[in-house]
Amino acid sequence: MEWQRVDGNGSNALDFYIACQLGRVIEKSPSLHCIVLSKDKGFDPLLRYLNKNGLKCKRINSLLELEPKTATTEEPNYKRVFDLLSKSEKKSRPRKRATLSQHISSMFQKNIAQSDVDRIIDILFANKMISETNNTITYEF
Repeated sequence: MEWQRVDGNGSNALDFYIACQLGRVIEKSPSLHCIVLSKDKGFDPLLRYLNKNGLKCKRINSLLELEPKTATTEEPNYKRVFDLLSKSEKKSRPRKRATLSQHISSMFQKNIAQSDVDRIIDILFANKMISETNNTITYEF
């Protein structure tokens, strides 16, 4: 596994960088299995195209997807968040990641560590309960 840090900014700068680097890596090593770590479904058409052409690429939302056993839904805080989100009206659920994070924190009267909130969100992604496209959260339940 090789991590690369990106400099620069712009609305799609990282997306273009990832697509470019992915192409360069695959050109040099077409048998390599590439994984894009992104919650943005915008990569999916590119990855489908590459896979149709015999390459091995996939997108994951969270590192927890590499070790699914760590993305357990048995954690009490996760269960509470999932239950409360399931019971809420679909149109009233948070649509942005930052809002979802704040919403989860408020479920625990802000007595929950940010790292625990982030883990709950990662488990939601890893278990395909939520997805994100263009910075907008979609609920799959």
